[in-house]
Amino acid sequence: MRMMSQIALAARAAWAAGRLATANERKPSMRSPTTAVMVGIVGIAGLSLLALPRAVGQPGTSAGHSPGQPAATAAPMSCEGMAQVREQMMARMKAGDEKLAALAAEMNHAGDQAATVAAMKDLLNEMVAQRQAMPQMAGMHQKMMAHMMGHAMQCMEDKGGAGGMKSMQDCPMMKGMGGTMGQGGDAPQATAPAEHRAITTDTLEPYECGTITRLHTLGGVFLASQPKPEDFAQAKKGGVKTVINLRHADEIKDFDEKKVVESEGLKYINLPWDGPAELTDEVFDQAREQLKTAERPILLHCASANRVGAVWLPYRVLDGGLSWDDALAEAKTVGLKSPDYEAKAKDYIQRRTK
Repeated sequence: MRMMSQIALAARAAWAAGRLATANERKPSMRSPTTAVMVGIVGIAGLSLLALPRAVGQPGTSAGHSPGQPAATAAPMSCEGMAQVREQMMARMKAGDEKLAALAAEMNHAGDQAATVAAMKDLLNEMVAQRQAMPQMAGMHQKMMAHMMGHAMQCMEDKGGAGGMKSMQDCPMMKGMGGTMGQGGDAPQATAPAEHRAITTDTLEPYECGTITRLHTLGGVFLASQPKPEDFAQAKKGGVKTVINLRHADEIKDFDEKKVVESEGLKYINLPWDGPAELTDEVFDQAREQLKTAERPILLHCASANRVGAVWLPYRVLDGGLSWDDALAEAKTVGLKSPDYEAKAKDYIQRRTK
């Protein structure tokens, strides 16, 4: 299982490198020897994770012990304690996968070489951090397996009697796993996506809606990375009325966003642009106009929220009355990473305030 986790990390690195290479073909401004070298480094670094020494899993070893040395025996943990261990492990795995996906999206849609390199560094650092956390995750998994074996042994000693079976059925960790060997525990329950509550906040706050990996809200506007089709249904449940998409239609390969959004009865507005050359005064003007006039709550999104932050910045300065520094801090929190986008926004603001 640990080797498969390493392979998955390497595959993510190779995938990200491939995606970046494809993006470079679409953006001539990003073609350079430095970028090409960095793309290669991502793939090599991801594959090199496989060669890192493993702190666990070697024959005759356990985490923190040398070969041949007996591991210290820990006191058995209660069923309730093991249930918490399982929940912590699953939450960390989910959060790790979501963070890698978000960082890969940011890298693939960075507006220039400097932003690409910065996003690539963030992705590699996260991959290394997850690789370093594997021994701890493996230790949690070992505890769970030992706990399950304990219940199985108790059941065997009771020869399948009511006492042993009840011990299995009552264990909250086993229930969370949907029971063992088809006996005991509750049937697995599908976890509903986080509900999107359409609230109005006076300050920028992080938010959750379905599977959206990057999301903040302020004043009835939700600033997001790319939602999945099912996330629009969650947004509708929370009261969202308008969806503004800053991506080109051919960027979204998996579904027809306009069709999905309109099937939910929501207003769909497409203001597509990608890269500094397409970030024109007209784009800034249209984004500001829609943010002022479209029916709220509004869900404004691009791929990674980099473009969202770019159009949010002038809106907050020119229409929200914020200082440049405060608006820039907000935009970067939302997802702005590209120095070129920041420079374009600053130039636009200066010319509009003359």
